[in-house]
Amino acid sequence: MATIKDAGRLVKLMYLINLISKKGLAITGLLNGPHGIGKSQVVKEAAVNLGGLPFVVEGWSLKEGEITGLPFASKNADGSSEVRFVPYYIISNVMKLEKELYRRATTTGFLDGEIKIVENNLVIRGGNYDKSDMIIPLLNDLHKIARGEINNYKFGDELPYQYKAKLIESGEILPIVLFIDELNRTENQTMKELMNIVLNKNVNGYDLPWWVTTIGAVNPSSQNSVYQTNEMDDAQKDRFLEINVTAQLEEWTEYAFDAKINPRVVSAVATSSDLFHRTGKGHTNIEEQSPSPRSWEMVANIIDAMERFKNSPLLTA
Repeated sequence: MATIKDAGRLVKLMYLINLISKKGLAITGLLNGPHGIGKSQVVKEAAVNLGGLPFVVEGWSLKEGEITGLPFASKNADGSSEVRFVPYYIISNVMKLEKELYRRATTTGFLDGEIKIVENNLVIRGGNYDKSDMIIPLLNDLHKIARGEINNYKFGDELPYQYKAKLIESGEILPIVLFIDELNRTENQTMKELMNIVLNKNVNGYDLPWWVTTIGAVNPSSQNSVYQTNEMDDAQKDRFLEINVTAQLEEWTEYAFDAKINPRVVSAVATSSDLFHRTGKGHTNIEEQSPSPRSWEMVANIIDAMERFKNSPLLTA
């Protein structure tokens, strides 16, 4: 079992490992834990700590046809491409970023010109052992068509890992963590499509760029939970690095004080680990739902709102 902090460190480590890994050998994390424990927060904080951006897809909200039934890409009036994937803005934002990075790579370059695209070659200044320039031919249009690549603005897939790390560390390229939550609370066909995105970093034939790492999350199986889930077979699980996330009262208390959550709620929850987060099966009766770290933050928000707006005409009218 991993605490929230441990899970965050593992997510960041996976991102760095994937900079080194060859295509097809990337490590894909799978966070496993009950509702409200903070799985989404783990990924968001990890992405920010890496200096990057988290993108969250709520798997449960997608239905069959919303991914596979939509066209892969369409041309806008200005000639740019936009992916109509739900939620479409995630992939289209990545593609816009790729186009901008490609433009920069062909003009000013990166790392003060150390890395630049010149005449369809990726040139790394002094990149060879003898300090001569390293020249890496880029795929031409024919190769891209043969490989089924629609986006013509891919940059840096050919870069040695140390230069990818340099670009991330310098902040010149923002790392992106694409998080697909509640994978196993989707319809079967939708789950298959989401699995392809998470495991293969591929959306309807479009390969996500090297600075994107994908992470999935599942809720406990139906055998140990009151909400309906799809079972994952052993072959699917074998392709993930599964991280079982658990809530720790001390960690949550530290977070709660930093987040300025109502101190009365924090003090009350800190007196009982069972009150903080019940580890057993939740109850089917809605009046006896199992508490979670998220639920106590919501309670604090309710108390704060009642105190701040107790004299407001919005409540008294």
